[in-house]
Amino acid sequence: MANAGNDWIDRAQQVSRLVNHTGCVKIITPVESFQMRIQKYLSQHSVHSRRQIEQMIIENRILINGKIAEIGQKVTIGDKITYDQNKHTVVRMKDQDDQVLIMNKPLGIICTRRDPENRRNVFDFLPSNDETKWIAVGRLDINTSGLILFTSNGDLANQLMHPRHGLVRTYHVRVFGQPTEQDMQRLLSGIHIDGKRQRFLSCQLLNQKSHQANSQNQWYEISVGTGQYRLVRRMWQACDCRVSRLVRVSYGPIMLPRSLKEGQVSILNGEALQRLKQAIHDPDR
Repeated sequence: MANAGNDWIDRAQQVSRLVNHTGCVKIITPVESFQMRIQKYLSQHSVHSRRQIEQMIIENRILINGKIAEIGQKVTIGDKITYDQNKHTVVRMKDQDDQVLIMNKPLGIICTRRDPENRRNVFDFLPSNDETKWIAVGRLDINTSGLILFTSNGDLANQLMHPRHGLVRTYHVRVFGQPTEQDMQRLLSGIHIDGKRQRFLSCQLLNQKSHQANSQNQWYEISVGTGQYRLVRRMWQACDCRVSRLVRVSYGPIMLPRSLKEGQVSILNGEALQRLKQAIHDPDR
């Protein structure tokens, strides 16, 4: 059972062909003919909604190439947009708006850009010469490793994370304790967390052949349809079990490829990206 935690590597092999395994991110040359209205572009490349951006324009808080922006004004390749006083972005090519990166997040790394303790975050692993405003999709806590996605498209990020689209997240989890049959039924039927009923969509023991009845540490593969903070850990805790290791191995149809080492970043190719977009509208794909 000692090697059960590495089983996700073999399971990822079947979809590894969908991903560029170089560990490098290719920045595509911009297309000069690209134009987009300022409020639409910023809504896709920041945490603000289109309505909030329109209000910022009315309040003269957004500049394009050093000049006050107007609602409906179009931006093109190379334009420098300044907003929120000191934040800025450079317009990139249209096709890049839908780019998705994947990363194998190591333990001990946080998913927020700003941290009072100055700890390393996932954005430190992205290309330093790329001015794209990447958004982390499906954050993982500091003690969880595995698959995390990034996109420069705010609308796409919201779709990928919103519970209504039902994208399944799959984890391999090492559990300390001895869950009973009743516990397993509760995990699948539902447990109340913060006043809301939550459940695992699936839960199965990994390497069942080597399972020892009296073992206190066992690996399970579980899947959930939401990204609620620390949900997996809290559900096991409700069954008097403690999670000692948690690895996300898939997000929707995208699985963590075996060749992507911890801390490496890769870009989804067209086939994988199309499957991801299709899954937003049809989670069973």
